[in-house]
Amino acid sequence: MISKIASYAILACLVLLGQGASFAHPQKAAIATIEPNYRTGVIEIVHRFSQHDAEHAAHLVGATPQSIISSDEVQEKFAQYVTQSFRLSNLKNEEIDVNDIGFEFEGGYIWVYQETSLLQGVEGLIVQYSALQEIWPDQTNTVNIKLDGDVKTLTFTGNTRIQEVYFAKPLTSR
Repeated sequence: MISKIASYAILACLVLLGQGASFAHPQKAAIATIEPNYRTGVIEIVHRFSQHDAEHAAHLVGATPQSIISSDEVQEKFAQYVTQSFRLSNLKNEEIDVNDIGFEFEGGYIWVYQETSLLQGVEGLIVQYSALQEIWPDQTNTVNIKLDGDVKTLTFTGNTRIQEVYFAKPLTSR
């Protein structure tokens, strides 16, 4: 009887240890959201990366031994890296000015914030998003564009770094 209980206890410990090891590997996935805020008259862009991926990337890209969690400088460099890897253009391939707002750590993620003015009459966008793809070729960057209750999703993997999205109707200020 005791050996059966001990076997279950050992099995439970091994499962829990295996869970911890699986979380030690990079997720290699990021999510960005593009959504108009009609109250403020801007389009908000929010990027989300796991803290673990950001830590690995900061060491590889920034060549620093410092932790992204404890170093404001490393955090800022990572946020700059993210914003430099993201571009918006209209369908005439004219780049849209995007302003960097800031970043924060919350809930095991680093959140990077940007915004641009509400794009009157725009019928679609060209989105470029290459964050971490030069480090991890299997990195997946997903962009959800939320407009008037409709969500369009773009997925950037491998060599796919630029995509176009078309809207059912041109953007308005409401």
